[in-house]
Amino acid sequence: STMPAGEGNEADALETRELERQNEQLRDEVRKERRQTMQLALNAVTALPFHCSSASDFESNFDIGRPLGEGAQGRVLLVSHKKTGQRCALKQIKRAEPKGSERYHR
Repeated sequence: STMPAGEGNEADALETRELERQNEQLRDEVRKERRQTMQLALNAVTALPFHCSSASDFESNFDIGRPLGEGAQGRVLLVSHKKTGQRCALKQIKRAEPKGSERYHR
């Protein structure tokens, strides 16, 4: 069966508009999630009265949660103190290693 001239183009235009609407909804959801993540990070950032002298000391005192962001200098993770439950953001900074490998330190 063949469509009368113009009906195929109209159907394609309707489908395109619907896909554009769905894409915009997804972009809005992503923007909302990013704002929520940034707000969580801002709320979580605080000066902690805890001192950790080593990575193992840190890991015995904190639970490492989900990533909050990543950039050229490193990444930011949500962490919480095991005893108090206090949440904060941990920035891990990339440290240059020989042979181009990447390693993080806290």
